[in-house]
Amino acid sequence: MLFEIISFVGKSNSGKTTFLEKLVLELSKRGYKVGVLKHDVHGFEMDKEGKDTWRMAKAGAWSVGISHSEKMAIIQRVTKELSLEEVAKFFEGVDILFTEGYKREGKKKIEVRRKGIEPLCKPDEIVALVTDDFNSGEPIPQFPIDDPVPIADFIEEKFIKFRHVECALWVNGKEVELGAFVEKVIKEVNLALIGTLHDVDENPRSIDLKIRL
Repeated sequence: MLFEIISFVGKSNSGKTTFLEKLVLELSKRGYKVGVLKHDVHGFEMDKEGKDTWRMAKAGAWSVGISHSEKMAIIQRVTKELSLEEVAKFFEGVDILFTEGYKREGKKKIEVRRKGIEPLCKPDEIVALVTDDFNSGEPIPQFPIDDPVPIADFIEEKFIKFRHVECALWVNGKEVELGAFVEKVIKEVNLALIGTLHDVDENPRSIDLKIRL
């Protein structure tokens, strides 16, 4: 993945959404593009009844979208629940992606936990704890729940500034980890081949290649 994914987890009424909102605001003020993905288990409806996109979806369209000079949205049907990695591919251009939920997806997790609430994760399952109780003694970085600045500093230094991935590969929807040598070979070979094509920018900023077998 060209950006880091961090899942914010915690039990009900722990304050995940409120804290995440403050954190997104803080990192956005620093100039970063932050993506946020909510995991829903009950089913949802984002469109409005009677709108053109709603009517096209009800007519059977597999995907419907709407685009404006400042934002765009696409709603797409799925035949099964997509994995976090599959959904994350729709967040092109972000510097970091936060999710609320996805506890079992195996990505880096930060737990939000208020005093008196039982832990959701073991210390070795999370990279940090956001809390109002600093007496737990857990050997992990801990940050205050009422101030997003300290953990924003932590995330900026550890997961944004020092993540520099130039090439990513997915096979059957699952990301494959590339070593530095393989990443370099894939990048250089594809750049050389694309450079022989007509009507291609001499200095492309990004290249997307999809192969269907």
